[in-house]
Amino acid sequence: MPGTLYNPNNVVIGLAVLWLQPYDPLNLPLMPDDSIPLWGDFGDPWQGAGATDNGFKFSVASQTNNVTVEEQSTPVAQTLSSRGVTISASLAEDTVQVMQWSYGTGVITSVAASPGPPVVSAKQVLTFDDNILEWAAILETQSTSGKARRYFVPKMNSGGTVDTSFRRASDKRMYPLTLTSVCAPSEIAIYDFT
Repeated sequence: MPGTLYNPNNVVIGLAVLWLQPYDPLNLPLMPDDSIPLWGDFGDPWQGAGATDNGFKFSVASQTNNVTVEEQSTPVAQTLSSRGVTISASLAEDTVQVMQWSYGTGVITSVAASPGPPVVSAKQVLTFDDNILEWAAILETQSTSGKARRYFVPKMNSGGTVDTSFRRASDKRMYPLTLTSVCAPSEIAIYDFT
């Protein structure tokens, strides 16, 4: 009896897209206009993270402490020690921007072509540095109403261990991305459009 025990229309499958913009404490990130439809373009300064190998994952990890008393074998309460929010994926597009997001560091410089002499080819250069880059992120997926559901995390960084394999015929190059929230939990919100 689906009508009394559960609603099968609330079971949703489907992909998500990730939007990123550099975090700027002097110009705090804002949600895009509500009128932008599901899968719509958020516009500048938001950039879409592109294709993935197995989609995106939004994770919440809570660490708790048990409060116990001698008279009871189970805890009488739990307190929150820490809570971490991450967005992760293996990015499949082999671009310099994807490398910067994945590696979590560096400055991208674009160099225009010049006929010379000497001849200079157009190029982008990702120069590593000792900084951990910070991003605002929105993970967008479809809600049960068929409209947008947007997970907004205004300040995240990426700075984990990243391995990219270069193989002749095995598989595409992948750039693992793990964004970790570095903002107050109260700044993280999920917007479910109905």
